[in-house]
Amino acid sequence: MQRGLAWLSLVWSRLESRPAFVFILFSFAFGSAISVVVPPLRGPDEIAHFLRIYSYARGGLLPVTEVNGRKGIFIDRPVSRDAQG
Repeated sequence: MQRGLAWLSLVWSRLESRPAFVFILFSFAFGSAISVVVPPLRGPDEIAHFLRIYSYARGGLLPVTEVNGRKGIFIDRPVSRDAQG
């Protein structure tokens, strides 16, 4: 039991002296878990990112359409249906 506690103490002291490494380790662990659990295009802002890239791919760098004071792009109906799920 003492040997296990000594080993744990040693590991903790080494990790404590390297906060960037701990951050990378936790980021990798939690990021991997989230990427497995959350389906594609279902994150909180994934649709916005998809629409921006879709606009860039079609040659539009800035939103060209304005409806009721909101700017955006028009997308094809099949793409819209697929993006909404």
